[in-house]
Amino acid sequence: MSPMRRFTWAVLLVAGTAALWLASRPAAPSRSGPAPGSGTPRAAGREPGAQGETTRDSGAAAPLPAEEKRARVERIKRDYDEVRPRAAADYAAAGGSFPGGLNAFLRQLALLEREKRADLATVLSAAELDELELAETNAGQTVRRALAGTGAAEAQVRAVFQLEREFQDRFALVFDLTPAALLERQRVRDQYDERILAVLEPADGLAWLAARDGDQGLMNEWVRQRGLPPGVSLELWRIKAGFVLRRLELKTAEKPSPLALGELIRDTERRLAAAAGPDAPVRERDGAFRWLPRP
Repeated sequence: MSPMRRFTWAVLLVAGTAALWLASRPAAPSRSGPAPGSGTPRAAGREPGAQGETTRDSGAAAPLPAEEKRARVERIKRDYDEVRPRAAADYAAAGGSFPGGLNAFLRQLALLEREKRADLATVLSAAELDELELAETNAGQTVRRALAGTGAAEAQVRAVFQLEREFQDRFALVFDLTPAALLERQRVRDQYDERILAVLEPADGLAWLAARDGDQGLMNEWVRQRGLPPGVSLELWRIKAGFVLRRLELKTAEKPSPLALGELIRDTERRLAAAAGPDAPVRERDGAFRWLPRP
């Protein structure tokens, strides 16, 4: 295969062709035919009736033996692990000539991850797939790190994971950095964080917010040192979230008022004073409230 053909196959159309590539590969190193129980899910799905195979059309097919299931999962992971570095190498070789640039390449990798999940779902139950993704995906690792050392029960951790995965899936293919796109992302991020806070105990919810945002960690510590209730930290988070959203809205306006940002800052100062004390916005401008610009 010529370099240009390989480049086109592995990168530009990697998401659309990955499944075909995986399905066409032998299930074992031998070229004489697939070894029993080692084929990829998509290859297996095209061989109904083969020994030990389950298919998407079989309906009431018997569950796979545990050993065979593990082997298939590992095979799927290896196959996708082989595709990814090839795509990255071709992107690096193309340099600035890659059509669509970095965003197009990242989009193809995100599509490849979706294809991988679909393949794994043909082998694993929904609960087993969640278990795998909680351990190995970015969303799962984000949740584990954020809630490590908290009092969150395993059921709560899994509920947070479900929400975080939904959020990341929603924006996995979005690489738009315009103010309007950033505004939409931030609005949805805040909505998901509110849903996550409803799942967790207050202290654990604040730990989640602090793991995502260093400024929140500073505010949490400031509140703790003064013996204030956790609800104050939560109110400070909402004040900052409101400021960030409003500032993004100003950036999306066609003709923003030159005084609008200053008015927003002063309004935010008033809200902070009401929540944390009249002197706090000035005294903590370089500390807990460093995120708020000076007028």
